[in-house]
Amino acid sequence: MSKAFYHYKQRCDELERALADMTAERDHYFNLAEHYRCNTAQAEAKPSDLEKIPAASKRCGLSMSSIYRFIKAGELGPIVKVRKRASAIPSASVDAWLRRQRKATHNVEHNRRTAASSPGVRVDGPVGPQSKGD
Repeated sequence: MSKAFYHYKQRCDELERALADMTAERDHYFNLAEHYRCNTAQAEAKPSDLEKIPAASKRCGLSMSSIYRFIKAGELGPIVKVRKRASAIPSASVDAWLRRQRKATHNVEHNRRTAASSPGVRVDGPVGPQSKGD
């Protein structure tokens, strides 16, 4: 093995080790950034962006236990501790949940009206304008 090849091989090994170290350091900083992003998302929420659980339950027309059930299912949420004995959820998640519910209700009504206009399809309950002679 020539002396030049030996130095070349040695330099390649050094560069590979440096690259591995830089990759590990980069991954470490990415993990730190992700940890910071996750932990500060709740801390950065302004009080006006949060809604206490009882207020959210009234706004959604649900019981508080139902609100907690939706939070656990991931449909509302995440819970943000405001004080030791007070929690809140982001108002944006309540808004999004209400939009999804309105859209789902609209789709159900549309499907019922479409089915009622089809011949031979029976739909329970009133669908359109009812005549007084029925």
